[in-house]
Amino acid sequence: MQKKLIAMAIAGLAAVPAFAQSNVTIYGRVDMGYRTFTNDGKATLEDEESSNRWGIQGEEDLGGGLKAFFQLENRFYLDNGNQNSNRQWKDKAWVGLKHNNLGAVSFGRVASAAYSLYGGAYEAFGGDTIGSMPNRRGKRTDNWDNAAKYESPNFGGVFKAVATIGLGENNQANNKTRYGIGGQLTLGNFKADAVYQKDTLNDTAQTAGSAGSAAAANPWKTWFVTANYNFKVVEIFGGYTESKGYNVPGGVQNDGAKYKVYQAGFRVPVGAGTVMGNAGQIKETTAAGVKKETLTHFGLGYWYSLSKRTTLMANLSYERQKGGFTDVNDAQKKDNSFGTELAIRHTF
Repeated sequence: MQKKLIAMAIAGLAAVPAFAQSNVTIYGRVDMGYRTFTNDGKATLEDEESSNRWGIQGEEDLGGGLKAFFQLENRFYLDNGNQNSNRQWKDKAWVGLKHNNLGAVSFGRVASAAYSLYGGAYEAFGGDTIGSMPNRRGKRTDNWDNAAKYESPNFGGVFKAVATIGLGENNQANNKTRYGIGGQLTLGNFKADAVYQKDTLNDTAQTAGSAGSAAAANPWKTWFVTANYNFKVVEIFGGYTESKGYNVPGGVQNDGAKYKVYQAGFRVPVGAGTVMGNAGQIKETTAAGVKKETLTHFGLGYWYSLSKRTTLMANLSYERQKGGFTDVNDAQKKDNSFGTELAIRHTF
């Protein structure tokens, strides 16, 4: 009898992890580099090649295919240790539930539909370094406060869908409801995304508008399609984004104005690294149909892997701006700019 009780106790203890397994992971990346631009009249700048970050994520197995999960992510400057926002968790702050067959739902400061699907994977430089085109994702926001997101299972490994909704909060004029919906198709080495979202100026750190303007409360619409194909010897990328009724710097509403982004690129494995390049153009058109401003961009780089976690990056960029392009923060910049960059990145 005693042996049976001991055996039952051991069996009970062994069964616990199957219903209460949990894990927490700390992750992040730090990078720093030297860059120069021919048009800014300054000495070589020491800067990040993409936002430095650290985060915490975890999940708990609740049994029956159901799991609880959370994620928090902080962004900071490596050269002085300061946060690059007044937010403790600028990029990610959510908690949710997911099921193997039903998908996942999360709440908090969640990724918008557009950012959830393609993030930086739609272009050769992954949205990082001077090789990536400025504001390549159009006039749309990445992270939504006071929001909920649903992400479907990956049906047959071929298709998944994402839907997001951000609710107004604290009766603030610039916090109106916004929403987005999109899908991702994967066929072997081919992948394509399509998203539509209606945006508002909920987060000034992520949009082109500014706070405190009544006009900034008005919504604008963004849709995009992107695709990439991996031929193994070369991977190619392409994308198109259009925003209508977007906010420009200063909080001035351009209802009916259009902001279009065209881009294409490639990646080629070479030795222990990758050669990558891209070309793109951003066009603005007024509500009356007048073509107003244009930015043309070319990028070329080689990223060499010292290990799975450490990468050396060398990048070149050329940009030509016409008509006082609205994404230019420095009014003294000339029309043409040639940039060079050397950097190191470590992930953990």
